[in-house]
Amino acid sequence: MTAPPRESTTGDLLTHARTAVRPVVDEALATIPSRTRLVVEYHLGHRDPAGNPISAPPGGKAIRPALVLAAAGATGGRERDALRAAAVVELVNDFTLLHDDVIDRDPMRRHRPAAWSVFGTAAAIPDPARRGDLVTLAELTTRRNR
Repeated sequence: MTAPPRESTTGDLLTHARTAVRPVVDEALATIPSRTRLVVEYHLGHRDPAGNPISAPPGGKAIRPALVLAAAGATGGRERDALRAAAVVELVNDFTLLHDDVIDRDPMRRHRPAAWSVFGTAAAIPDPARRGDLVTLAELTTRRNR
């Protein structure tokens, strides 16, 4: 993935970050159990409740991964070396949004039913054993960058 041109709009930068980080996120998601993965992929806008891929672009703005990639570039780093960190930042943010939706009982996220309202509270906030899957996901995502 190449960096966006110097004369980019904010929209270009966000689209670039979303596109650049997506394969890293997908690779990381492939490492967690299928039930947890379905909830997360639904929340991210990658799949419908039955697990079918959604062709529309995912819902998030990708501001956080764009900032990670921009910070890497501003400090002389290479984008490809920052992709895993950008993916971790995006995933951690999304997991906090999942949790926030349950706590606030928000029925909608990104213009569709929130994950907890589709899969249940227990699936959106995993039990301690499955919470470990999410920690492992973040660890795997960063470890591959070493």
